[in-house]
Amino acid sequence: MSHTFNGIFNISGFVAFASMTIVNYTSGGETINASEFEFAGINGFLLGMVPAASNSLGVPLFAEGKISAISTKVKLYHFVSGVPTEIPTTTALNALVPIAAFYA
Repeated sequence: MSHTFNGIFNISGFVAFASMTIVNYTSGGETINASEFEFAGINGFLLGMVPAASNSLGVPLFAEGKISAISTKVKLYHFVSGVPTEIPTTTALNALVPIAAFYA
């Protein structure tokens, strides 16, 4: 598992926007530590769609995230015959995931 943050931009006192590139994806999700966000007290976030042109699989992906005080797990899915299916372990995925984080 590996990822990089491309930038975190504080828009207001309670919202920040960022983008993250997931380089190598391991089935089960990418773990992100809360300390990687530059703001304390994140209450939630929205993950955007990853267009086909923004990942090496060449299919649209959507992200699901579960947040806790310590870490966040981000899973990536695509549709297979109309059913959301987690993508397999993928090296050199390079999926660019947009993020909006809400914090206190």
